Amino acid sequence: MIEVKTHITPAIYRRFCWFGVRYHNRKINRIVFVLCLLYLILGVFSTDISSLIQAIVTDIIVAALMLSIYIVSISRMVKNFPQNNPMAADAIDIFSFDDERINIETSGELQNGTIEFSYDIFFNVYETKDSFYLYNSNLTAYLLPKSDFTQGTPEELRQLFQTKLATDKLKIYH
Repeated sequence: MIEVKTHITPAIYRRFCWFGVRYHNRKINRIVFVLCLLYLILGVFSTDISSLIQAIVTDIIVAALMLSIYIVSISRMVKNFPQNNPMAADAIDIFSFDDERINIETSGELQNGTIEFSYDIFFNVYETKDSFYLYNSNLTAYLLPKSDFTQGTPEELRQLFQTKLATDKLKIYH
């Protein structure tokens, strides 16, 4: 039995958000890069040098704008994080992993109860040096900081995921 008693802080949530930008949302990053590259290539085929310089400068501005949008959106997500809400500050989830099922016991002012499900619910599971991110869809995930294990170890949980999940669903980033 592996048990994790989570208490998600804004710092943990910030790391999760940046992980999503860097690894989980790679398709979006590629689309933005391709659009900027196409704009630059179209500028190369313009007839005069001033249009080419204008295209390069515009690409740099667009890239800086996209980066600032990422930074601002993540900063806002962290600022509006539920743990900053006094009603959610006491929310603690207890995850229990055994060979067949996962139980999540939630407690707090906003929600209480127990959820039970099997390992096949996970869309992807990512392991970083300090957390596990258990995605149950492309957009939502459970955050399990490795410092919050009360029973068992992160290595045991990794081994359990390796036996219960398809090989392409578990990804390790250290």
